[in-house]
Amino acid sequence: MSIKKGIQQIYLKIDSTMRGSVQHQIKGALTAWTTRYPNAKAIICPAYPDMGG
Repeated sequence: MSIKKGIQQIYLKIDSTMRGSVQHQIKGALTAWTTRYPNAKAIICPAYPDMGG
């Protein structure tokens, strides 16, 4: 992951039905992100588009 100066948020698109390696995708992104922002937190909001979310 390339972290450019000035960027303070990342957006990780995941499968809304939580299939696959979602846990590992989130953990990998957060691990990389916390190298620059040690107190970073993840907010996870999966939505299913067909449900109007």
